[in-house]
Amino acid sequence: MNKFSKLIRKILTISREKEVSLQDEIETLELYVSIENLRFKNQIDFLIDIDASINTQTIKIPPLILQPFVENAIWHGLSPKEGEKKLWLTISKIDSNCIQISIKDNGIGRKKAQEFKAKKMIKRASIGLKLTEERLAVFSNHLEHKHQISFQDLYEGTEVTIKLCTD
Repeated sequence: MNKFSKLIRKILTISREKEVSLQDEIETLELYVSIENLRFKNQIDFLIDIDASINTQTIKIPPLILQPFVENAIWHGLSPKEGEKKLWLTISKIDSNCIQISIKDNGIGRKKAQEFKAKKMIKRASIGLKLTEERLAVFSNHLEHKHQISFQDLYEGTEVTIKLCTD
């Protein structure tokens, strides 16, 4: 309950901001994944790899921009999967102005997840990714380099790659 209340307070605080530090975003994700992991009896192995040359305190990004991708990985990729459940967050430097953030899971993949979704009795419209795309567009609107999001279907799981620049 303590983690949940901490996550809610953090979300309420940062959602009012135009930008937050990458460090704040990572801490929010760690809290979110730890709470979700309670449902899975701590079966999800969440691994974070950050390029040593990146100062996560000084890089600014829109708040809660990574959470919808992590949520989708957990709910649609890892939740229906049997066996080992892994989720990777990798942040690397592309150049002095740009970083690349990768969210990868070893779940069932997007095709199989769509099949599961089609079989569900209760269907909800997914707006998280659309809203995230809109927020990223606003964030990078005045920048020379625009953000990029790509999805890659893996042999096992999915990888989302986000390129963010601060030029």
